[in-house]
Amino acid sequence: MSPTTIRTLALSALCAVPVTAQAVSPATRADVEGNKSTSYPLGRHNARFQQIHADLPPGLTTLTGHGYRRDAISTRGNVAGFQTEIEVQLSVAANAPSAASGSFSNNRGANVVTVLPPTWISFPSTSRPAVDPSPTFDLVVPYTTPFPRPAGAAICVEMVIHGNQTSSSTDSNFTAYLDAHQLEADGFSEQPGFRFGSGCPAMNQNTAHYGRFLMTRTATDVTLEIESRYGVPTTDPVNPTLMMLAVGLTPDQSPWSWLPNCTTWTSFDVLVNLPGSTDAQGHWNGSISGLQNMPEGFRFLGQLVSGNTTTGDLTFSDGSWITVPVIDETPIPAIRVAAASNRDATSGTVSSNVPVTMFF
Repeated sequence: MSPTTIRTLALSALCAVPVTAQAVSPATRADVEGNKSTSYPLGRHNARFQQIHADLPPGLTTLTGHGYRRDAISTRGNVAGFQTEIEVQLSVAANAPSAASGSFSNNRGANVVTVLPPTWISFPSTSRPAVDPSPTFDLVVPYTTPFPRPAGAAICVEMVIHGNQTSSSTDSNFTAYLDAHQLEADGFSEQPGFRFGSGCPAMNQNTAHYGRFLMTRTATDVTLEIESRYGVPTTDPVNPTLMMLAVGLTPDQSPWSWLPNCTTWTSFDVLVNLPGSTDAQGHWNGSISGLQNMPEGFRFLGQLVSGNTTTGDLTFSDGSWITVPVIDETPIPAIRVAAASNRDATSGTVSSNVPVTMFF
């Protein structure tokens, strides 16, 4: 048995053992879902990536691995187990995230440590988490050589992807659905809602009513943006279909009294009448602003209800957990540099859309 095979089997066994996170970067995402999804780095087969993290706690002075968690916002996402050949090098970052260079060599520190030589790692199959964020970081990259991190130092993590094997192909790109977060230099932040359950269709319709929620935070305001799809359509402008937002703090799962195929997913603590009416397809778009006094990280449930008082038709959307955006650190605490199709590249694209990364 070759040394590479032995190392691969050992790492595969380690990946199957739950790992306790000592730190998460961006740190504001430790208990909050990122607002994006990415396939970088694990969904590529020939790539080079750098991540610079400047927000790890000072006491984390020895790094023995890192990992990623599944994205929870996307409503899709069964990913079969796969194998990837990965090489990892760590150094004290030469640049802060806000000053990251597109040239890989400019971001590396003087003392680069190969914490993982090219090694095949097996990753488990995953599906969309039942809650947001995922409570576990299932996709773990353990190091064979620990990295001694000076207290408080920003680190540069460089990953080289040498190939992969999925259930359907060899050396191909695929959608990995990793949780990621878009960091903004001006403090702007957004947070999509976490959809769950299912809505019910309007009369004579086949598509269930569903809603999308997005909370945005600026320097002066917090706004809830709402997209409602396939509610009760407005067929007569004289008798329009109205839209309401049901808000609750307690989950529910009860059939509506005279519509047993429709489920209430929230405790309906508050009902908000939304302005205007649905269109001919039953769609409605709008927003509620002036929510800046809501505390960051506060969570509540939302569900849309459409109804026409003339026809008596009524629909309920699926449910959503809605989180008031958490204020990110500035200057930005993490960055990514990616050459997503060439592991031999000397430079890549700088992006503040960073995979939420756990270090241990």
